[in-house]
Amino acid sequence: MDVTEAYREGLAEKGLELEIRCDPYVRAHTDPAKVWQILMNLLSNARKFTEPGGKIIVECAMDGGPTVRVQNSGRGIPEDMRETIFEPFTQGDGSLTRPSEGMGLGLSISRQLARDMGGDLTMTSVAGEGCTFTLSLAPVQESDA
Repeated sequence: MDVTEAYREGLAEKGLELEIRCDPYVRAHTDPAKVWQILMNLLSNARKFTEPGGKIIVECAMDGGPTVRVQNSGRGIPEDMRETIFEPFTQGDGSLTRPSEGMGLGLSISRQLARDMGGDLTMTSVAGEGCTFTLSLAPVQESDA
């Protein structure tokens, strides 16, 4: 079972649409368990922060190297929080009335896992329109092919 299939039922229960756009030729020489964990964290966050009726898009492409993007149509992250959300125990909404749970470790762990594999995890956001998290992986070397 792939990561998106593991989340598809929970997304449907919340009324979220899931769209998959993956190039079948994307290849990476990497640790599949670490990639699985990163994607589970990103999909979990997308589910938490996207309102019912919203959309989550998972896109795989070769952009100089293998990349996976998880885009949500949630409320977005304010500009002043865009780097701090990758710090341990930090959340985009630290108020006591925030609507979601969690310890604020998923993105920090995910970024560290990505960097441990020679890649990175970055984010772009437009407040009120959602976020796109991009997992960049190390390109496959000719000797790995």
